[in-house]
Amino acid sequence: MTSVVFRPTQSLGFNRRGQSMNGIVRRMIAALAVAVFVATAAPTDAQDYLACPADLGGYLRPLLAIGERGEIRADGVPTRGRSAPTLDAEIVFQIEPGTSFTVVGGSACADGYLWWRVAYGAQVGWVAESSVEERIYYVQPVSVENESPRAAITRESLSRIVALPFEISPARFTLASTAPFALVRTPELVTTLVASSDPRRVLGLLEGERRVVDAAFDATGQFFALGTFDAEQNGYSASLYRYVAGASPSVFPAAAPIVLGGEPPLIAVALQTPYLLTLHADGENASGALLTWRADSGELVGRVEFDMSPAYLVSDSTGLMVAVSAAGGAGAETLLIDLRRQEITARVPEYGVLAWNPYPGSGREQLIVGNADGTVSVYLALPSEAAQPPDIVPARLERLGAVEVFVRRADASLSVVSLALDPGGQLLAVGGGIGANGALPDDLRVAVAFVDLTTYIVSADSVGGEDWASIDQLAFSSDGTALWVGYTSRERRAGLGFYGVAAAG
Repeated sequence: MTSVVFRPTQSLGFNRRGQSMNGIVRRMIAALAVAVFVATAAPTDAQDYLACPADLGGYLRPLLAIGERGEIRADGVPTRGRSAPTLDAEIVFQIEPGTSFTVVGGSACADGYLWWRVAYGAQVGWVAESSVEERIYYVQPVSVENESPRAAITRESLSRIVALPFEISPARFTLASTAPFALVRTPELVTTLVASSDPRRVLGLLEGERRVVDAAFDATGQFFALGTFDAEQNGYSASLYRYVAGASPSVFPAAAPIVLGGEPPLIAVALQTPYLLTLHADGENASGALLTWRADSGELVGRVEFDMSPAYLVSDSTGLMVAVSAAGGAGAETLLIDLRRQEITARVPEYGVLAWNPYPGSGREQLIVGNADGTVSVYLALPSEAAQPPDIVPARLERLGAVEVFVRRADASLSVVSLALDPGGQLLAVGGGIGANGALPDDLRVAVAFVDLTTYIVSADSVGGEDWASIDQLAFSSDGTALWVGYTSRERRAGLGFYGVAAAG
């Protein structure tokens, strides 16, 4: 599909008021986004028990969808999670009434029950949503009153973004996308768990002699993984931790560390229950690998090799797919990887920082790539044409187009170096930078640009600093009320900014 590039209207460091998509292009993209279909090929015998009848055949209408959060009804009974959607399958966990989980697969119909595959803590299993015989629901979507209030940042509220009075020493951070937690890592080898909407509220503390390379939360926010480097041993490891409010200590190891001896340097980790992923890069030999481990036992269950050096890793909302961006002697690509089959299902010739934009249950997630030329490319992540339930997961990429975020100048151009999506998936924050060896002209101001993903209009406002040279990290809090910004100054000093949405009026 021909890409669409939106040209800037002003020669600034960022395109303050980029052009809206014209009507024809907008209709083309909308039609493509809506016209996603599930192939009608008949399932194999092994899949027969999984597929629900098209007319539901007496099963109750599903209440949940992939990517959404659900909970056991408060007036119900403990619900068992099983290894497969059948009453004969092994029981792998039990969820108490009022407890929430995340839907990562399904639906399936068997034994008179409609089932969903869910992530609960560090475990994954199939839970019955409803019963044909009893005509009742055991689970429900997480109720609005139980959700955190959302004062989401929108393009219209950008003028109200204000810096909050908060400063810490130079740090890296990781925010949970579905829970109100953040991990802050300082050069002093201290990792602190804080509230993502109020980082002054400390929830837990980890101190050690290992430098944290990367961190990642699971779908619940109660578990997180740390990838670390031990200078004395000259080796990397990955560890799983759990947070329990009110416990002492509140943060503690949930499994034995995974020692990554003999592997190339570790650059990123991801936690896709029940798996812990480690991404390794060998820059000298332009190669790398994605390793899949059982988070609880440390068993290596899969390995995908690359003939390029990977740099970026991002997980989709189903927990079954990841995207990796890599570059090297063979070129530069972004790859889509199926964790169950441990194989590459799609590749596109672009390289850069990555972000997923989920549309829960619709089968039309977006993969977003930030490019060195200052543009952001948008892809539809579609199921394979032969997909059948419960395999409605991203497997191929269809390019929608590119948005020019930062204006190119003869003397300097900003590259996209960081991305963050607000919880509603409608606003994309974009951070730019010149690069380690580049010089930033005095009249070029670096600020966060915002792309409205419903109109593709680019805006920018008060999130920036006169001495900023690069915006290295961006993340929204899970309730959409705060934006974290990690930056490097013109004097090459690291800093962290914390921004919130002021009350209207």
